[in-house]
Amino acid sequence: MLKSKIATAATDSELFEKIANLQRDALSELYDRYANRLFGLAYKILNHESLAEDVLQELFVYLWENAQKLDKKRGNVSAWLTVLCRNRCIDKLRNLSSTQRHTAAIDDAIFLNMSNDESANLPDILSYKETQVKVKLALQQLPAEQLQPIMMAYFEGCSQSEIASKTNQSLGTVKTKVCLGMQNLRTIFETELQP
Repeated sequence: MLKSKIATAATDSELFEKIANLQRDALSELYDRYANRLFGLAYKILNHESLAEDVLQELFVYLWENAQKLDKKRGNVSAWLTVLCRNRCIDKLRNLSSTQRHTAAIDDAIFLNMSNDESANLPDILSYKETQVKVKLALQQLPAEQLQPIMMAYFEGCSQSEIASKTNQSLGTVKTKVCLGMQNLRTIFETELQP
């Protein structure tokens, strides 16, 4: 019985052909075959569980959405998926790095303005710095898909329509991500960052 099960297992190329023909079970089988290894790679690169999960999900959504464009006779599927996962991780790191640089510049500008404000006293400045640290910690815990529109809206001054246009997402998707992100921030502040 076990021998016949092994003999009937589809090859990676056969799975790609089935995925190109929009057979969901083939995508599921490919996911089961590679998810653990790809998640391990993503986690090793990103050193963050939820970011690694995001990359894995994005990778398989990409496969499904582009199923009919896939090379049905792809040679080494394992190597291709590994490279695709690695590249997505690098893109995510670049995105996070630019976001972190941007928030650091904003933080410095706000702190400089507070420091130059003659009416600001030391306790106000220290309170601001403490709040700043809490905000950064909370933002770091948000999934990237929620962090990006929040950063664009609250730190870059973009409207939700502008965010939708710049990120090639629907306005409804952007609104949902911002709303969920703000709810997550509220939960993080209430549960994790209160003294």
